[in-house]
Formats: sequence, C-alpha cells, structure tokens
Amino acid sequence: VVVGGQDASRAASRSALVAAIMGSSYAQTCASKTATAIADTPLTVVDRAGEPVEASAEVLLGTYQGGVHGLVSQLVLDVLVDGNAFAELTGAPTPTSPLLGRVVRHDPGDVVPIADAEGLAVVGYRVTTLARSYTVTPDRMCHARLLTVRARPDHLLGVSPLYALLGELEGDRGLSAYLASRPHGTEDGVLLRSRASSAAD
Repeated sequence: VVVGGQDASRAASRSALVAAIMGSSYAQTCASKTATAIADTPLTVVDRAGEPVEASAEVLLGTYQGGVHGLVSQLVLDVLVDGNAFAELTGAPTPTSPLLGRVVRHDPGDVVPIADAEGLAVVGYRVTTLARSYTVTPDRMCHARLLTVRARPDHLLGVSPLYALLGELEGDRGLSAYLASRPHGTEDGVLLRSRASSAAD
C-alpha cells in the first residue's frame, strides 16, 4: 500500500500552494520568520521515547550542508508548505564517530510513505529523485507531519496549515497580477474629468 495513492493530485495541490505562497510576500515572510524563530530556539534531541540523546546526535545533524540551524529551518518550511518534512540518515554513524553518517533532507514531493497491508503502519518510504528511486526503512527516515487527516491510508501524511488559505492566496496573486498589468497615467489610461472641469474647458 503506497500512501497518497493520488500522487498526481497531491503533486498538483502542492505545486498550487507553493506557487500561491511564492506569489505572496506576506505568506513568504510569515513562513520564513516562523522557520527562523523555531530554528533559533535551543535544540534538544530526544529518541522516540522522549529521552534525551547524547550530544553526538547534534554533531550528526550538523553534517547537513546548512548546519543544524539550516536543517531545522528547512524542515519547518517543508512542514508549513507540505504538512510533511523528511530527513534521511545515510551511512553508519557510531557514538564515537557520528560523522560516519550523514543527514539528507528530502523534498516532501519526492517521498511517499509505504504502509502495511492494513494501511495502519509505515513499513518504508519510497524516495524518487531525478537520479533514482529507492526505498528507505522507517528507522532511517525522520518524518515530521502536521494536521493529519484521519482517512486511510492518507492518515500517514500531514496537510499544510496554509492549505486552508490557498483560495485567498490565489485570489491575492490574481489581483496583484491584474493591478500590475493595468495602464498607468493619463496617457495610457482613461482620463476622468468632472463636469465642472469639462464646462470650464
């Protein structure tokens, strides 16, 4: 069972939302400031049971090209735009040599969870990039999600909190495009005169 079987519609919805956000300076600023604010807070790494993890985990997170701050900021942006964020652990890190591993952030549009036969649990993640397609086991993938929809099998995917604003953002973008295309000035536009000024002329 591949979650999000409507891959084409999911991709189309995501593309529409990304375009709407990129077309709104307000939405861009809000998303950016939120991501930065969260990335600026002290990072505490915990395991699935909520127990703190040794400091070497933070060293491993630092293998991301933008460092820990860049990784957290990008993952928050992914969650805001897609409702999902994915980071894969590659290599074989050890407590004494964490840099033997590497953290790779994946675009949410490139990753789809694979569920068990009942569609209740994730048994893997299908990653499709321009270079190749492969499967990642759940213990090697960090998947953060928001606003989970309780409808099988899509309950394993999140929904962007900005999706509810898609219509409004698209309307604003359309209005901005219209205003930008309007004629400017009396030479290109319509000159309006009052009756008093017309009589005086």
